[in-house]
Amino acid sequence: MKIADSNASRDFDNPRETALKLARFLQLKPDSGITMKPLSGLLLLVLSVARPTFAQSLVADHAKICHTRSPKGKYRMLLCTEGVLKFDDSAKNLTFTGKPEDNRTLSYNDVGKVVFEVTTHMRGGGMSAVLGPAGYAIDAQHVSDYWMYVAPKGTQTEPFLLEISKEESQKVIDHTKAAFGDRVTLAEFAENGEEIDKSKLKDLQGKYKIKYNKEDHPVPEIKADKALVVILCPALPGAAGGDVFKFHANDHVVAVNVLGTYSFVYLDPGKYLLASELGNANGFEMNLEAGKDYYFMENIFAGWKAKTQLTRNSKELVLYRIEASYLSDWVRHGN
Repeated sequence: MKIADSNASRDFDNPRETALKLARFLQLKPDSGITMKPLSGLLLLVLSVARPTFAQSLVADHAKICHTRSPKGKYRMLLCTEGVLKFDDSAKNLTFTGKPEDNRTLSYNDVGKVVFEVTTHMRGGGMSAVLGPAGYAIDAQHVSDYWMYVAPKGTQTEPFLLEISKEESQKVIDHTKAAFGDRVTLAEFAENGEEIDKSKLKDLQGKYKIKYNKEDHPVPEIKADKALVVILCPALPGAAGGDVFKFHANDHVVAVNVLGTYSFVYLDPGKYLLASELGNANGFEMNLEAGKDYYFMENIFAGWKAKTQLTRNSKELVLYRIEASYLSDWVRHGN
């Protein structure tokens, strides 16, 4: 608060000093009609109201920002680089600081949407120090971090994707909610991938040829009478192609991927057993409704033998990661 008198202005810039001066003034006025006991209560009230507040900031030192890249002319994939994420509540800015090409600054007012989502992945990816067959990590552990998808308002600035470590995730989520309120979504789904007896899958014997479609990169549209199902098989750093992932919907394989591809299919509404098959089968049952879209990822976890895990994911995350993949061009041959 500012007023014309410069001394008064300085007093209001120091609320505690103002409160003390007010208390001394009231004590020195014999006709004020205020006794010492009420005065002590008034003083506490004034001091509590006048106590200066300081804008809080949060720094996450182990964040990563993720971009679509094609390292050394290889297949494109999502690569993440480390940096520092900061919420500056005084300047009202969200910043990521890392390599010059990774730096981002977005004012709080310009944040349109933030989506958090658990990411379960393999520690070390395809670049682990100890590698097994096909370049996969032998000691492959499941690691649960959080994706943080940030979409600015309007179309002038592109959305960006951050990865927040498990250790820092809760404080980042809490601070984001406090800063952006109802613009924040925590994507959680009831479906959790479980191991499935492969004998329950009736379409096990099919053989498939698959290649990357580098010409077409469609984003599928919703149809009123069908359920749209989009399946992404993310590439790992240092590993693309290779193993064939078959996506089962009840009695049929309806999509086929390799690392670094995506597929989509339109299904009739109804109840389905959805499963990703590699060396194992993993999935869940769910109802699909007409006119709605569903997004999934076939994740790989590898020891001496690669395994898959099917997860249901947000539209925002899957479509962002599809930019770092190719459309699967697959055909069935043989039985």
